[in-house]
Amino acid sequence: TAGRHEMRLLVAAAHDGLGQVEEAEGALEAAEANYRRAQSIWAATGSQTAHVAGVHLALLLLREERFDPAREALLQTREVVLSGTLPQVAQVVDAGLMVCAAVDADAALFDELNRELRALLRTTPAPDMRVPETTFVAGQKWAAHGDRTRARKAYDIARNVFLGLGEQKSADEVAFAIGRL
Repeated sequence: TAGRHEMRLLVAAAHDGLGQVEEAEGALEAAEANYRRAQSIWAATGSQTAHVAGVHLALLLLREERFDPAREALLQTREVVLSGTLPQVAQVVDAGLMVCAAVDADAALFDELNRELRALLRTTPAPDMRVPETTFVAGQKWAAHGDRTRARKAYDIARNVFLGLGEQKSADEVAFAIGRL
């Protein structure tokens, strides 16, 4: 019935919200479990909202440097967002996949994602704050591999988006990283 469907959606939203609280409190295993549960419930109901928990889960896994499961979560989420009209979510997903490509030193994938993300940023009025934070990490990973060109590309996205969001201090930190290349 419609009432049961709505209740499931509310339960999924509650799990996602709990995951965010637990992540903020440092209970990362519990946060991951709640994100996965939310994603599962939303997917089972056919809700397009499954991408929300997918992004939260992927970003948590990236922060923990668990790149293989992060990549899997990002690719699943990417399928959902590319089939819909969610350009800001697609930006975060592409930025996360850029980190995974950098970790793997997959230049071809990184270059493709770099082009896609730049195109999305040109057509979306307000980028998500997680985009520059995540592309900065991609830049760090490329710098660690010694690929200054790709590090610079990732850092440029981070710096430009930070500037566009009025985050001068963060943009200056990225500029400092660029100067160290």
